[in-house]
Amino acid sequence: MKNLIIVLSIFLALSTSATSQTSAKSSKEVQKTTYTCSMHPEVVSSKTGKCPKCGMTLVEKPTVKNNVSSKKGKVKPIQTKLYACPMHPESKGKLNDKCPKCGMKLTEEVK
Repeated sequence: MKNLIIVLSIFLALSTSATSQTSAKSSKEVQKTTYTCSMHPEVVSSKTGKCPKCGMTLVEKPTVKNNVSSKKGKVKPIQTKLYACPMHPESKGKLNDKCPKCGMKLTEEVK
């Protein structure tokens, strides 16, 4: 009888630890996808659909990728170049974009 209780206790302990390890791995692997409106970035949703303000289709929100520096192991965000209009510095965009106000090509932003 004692042997049976010991065997059952060991089996229960092993099955519980295996379940907790599987749960920890799956929670790290799952990444939550969010969707946002390209015209109204403050509108965020956990599923696809339409923007309540303008009716545009919500697009997947871009995630920030991180690089790990090899020297100290610190996480550094990837930096992308920003471009701005020389006449309207508040108008920003990507390479080869044009200013929505005057149509000029955006140039590299000076900080």
